[in-house]
Amino acid sequence: MPGATPDKSIVKRPRLIVAAAVLLLLICALAAAPLLLDTDAARRAIEQRVSELAGGEVRYDSLAVRLLPTPRAEARGVSIHVAGAIEGRVATVGMRFAVLPLFAGNFRVSDVRIMQPELKVSLAPPTAGDPLAIYRQTVGPIVVALTREAAGMTIAVSGGRIEVSSGGQHVTSFSELTAAASVSGDAIEANASCASDLWQKAQGRARIATDSLAASAKLQLTGWRVAEVVGGAERGASWRVRSAPVDTSLDFETDGASTIRVATTATTPQVVLARGAREHELGAMRTAAEFVRENGAVTVTVHDLQVGGFVKGASAMLRTPLDNAANAFEFKVPLLDLARLHAAAMAFADERGVVPAPFGIVQAGTLRDFAGSDTWPDGGPRTFRAEAQIEGATVAVPAAGIVVRNGKGRFLFADGVLQGRELVGDIGHSAFSAGKLALELERAVRLRSLSAALRADLGDALAIARHILSEREPAVLAGIESIAGRTPGTINYDARRSASPLTIEMANMQVTGRHRSVPLPLAVTRGGLRYSGDGVRVSGLAGTVGRSRVSDTSIDIDTGPAFAIRAASGEAE
Repeated sequence: MPGATPDKSIVKRPRLIVAAAVLLLLICALAAAPLLLDTDAARRAIEQRVSELAGGEVRYDSLAVRLLPTPRAEARGVSIHVAGAIEGRVATVGMRFAVLPLFAGNFRVSDVRIMQPELKVSLAPPTAGDPLAIYRQTVGPIVVALTREAAGMTIAVSGGRIEVSSGGQHVTSFSELTAAASVSGDAIEANASCASDLWQKAQGRARIATDSLAASAKLQLTGWRVAEVVGGAERGASWRVRSAPVDTSLDFETDGASTIRVATTATTPQVVLARGAREHELGAMRTAAEFVRENGAVTVTVHDLQVGGFVKGASAMLRTPLDNAANAFEFKVPLLDLARLHAAAMAFADERGVVPAPFGIVQAGTLRDFAGSDTWPDGGPRTFRAEAQIEGATVAVPAAGIVVRNGKGRFLFADGVLQGRELVGDIGHSAFSAGKLALELERAVRLRSLSAALRADLGDALAIARHILSEREPAVLAGIESIAGRTPGTINYDARRSASPLTIEMANMQVTGRHRSVPLPLAVTRGGLRYSGDGVRVSGLAGTVGRSRVSDTSIDIDTGPAFAIRAASGEAE
């Protein structure tokens, strides 16, 4: 009725229901209290449960169980033994239990706090094969076990030390541990930080979906001592690369079914190249890289590689099919300082001062747009191909007895042969342009062909010709006692022309010299000359022999074993 006062019994009814519920819970808690307060029973139940979760044997020195304000236990002096995996002790393990399962005598752990662990963890040696298959085989059973046995649980670790080994060899030791993880029906999430004997500090986080095994993770390492990681593998290596501590980051992502992606960056203030007891500092390094497994292949890509002052912006790609088909490798280097590269190679020269080609050949300069590719094993070693443009180069060509300075041109290496084109440079007091070069490098350095337009210093040209021809030097060249002068011309050498590999042509000569077959000094004021393996032909020659003058002279000389003048004509005064 309007204005009527509510029935007080109706108002009190919700309060009575709440009071009854609280009383019922209290009665249940009192019924479960003997079990909680029975240390031996609790010990056995907790040991059994934790051992099941750990997959091994867990024991402890003392156990304290508390009912209020929340059910919990604290174990001290905990020893853990999981055959072939974990061995050691934990100072304190604190556990909280879900309330309702306790009423049935079931110790269901909801929260674990691990303090000061001192553990030895043994990992299985790395397995070769498909990275995604390895990931699923390794992570899958762990995720299944955690979601079945530890759903709803949170885990935290603080302090202590964990030593990790693999195949009986020490890998690393973790210290200053701080870690937290939670397990739910949807995902396992974790974050951690630690120090190590291999780095100053590491921080990371990860998430794994329990149904698909899709995962993501981020890791940041500061002061990573890479040399200590790979030192064991380096001991038997001829060449080694060491570095100062590296700062690196890593981003991992997988869909758990077909794709894995790992992106990483790395920086270090110093990289050292070593061979035996000898070392050479290359300078600071930084790079970014990506590892991708998808579409039936593993691809590793390096971006923006910078090493010291001589490698800038380099990139590389290695693709390895999972069906054992041919591997493919590509690289690009926008800028390479060849003087620094040569200095590094010379630091490791043998007792004769010899370094491997092409490091001993190219001594200075700037290499631009350097790009190369290779496939193996199907194609063999001759599948490597590279090309580049060179500027300001100093190139030693021992096979020709020359050192090219201020060199410029384009180079291609293919089928074991280094080819040059559009070559420009200086050789001694001579200069050349429109040059071409072919050097065999696969087994030993051998000059295959050489051609160029010359502005030649004849003294230099004579020395080069004698070096190239070596034991096959013709008598006409052997008889030259001195020669001086400069003249335009061309040079052409082709090793396939066994009878006449070298051809030299000169025009508008201005030359002075002496030849042992002529007892008087010679001077040429104009004329042309062509030398080939079978002879020397002079045309339009004008000049002096001693105090005599000659003009419009042509001479055809046989330079074979029977040195002779085939024909001669001209005017003399």
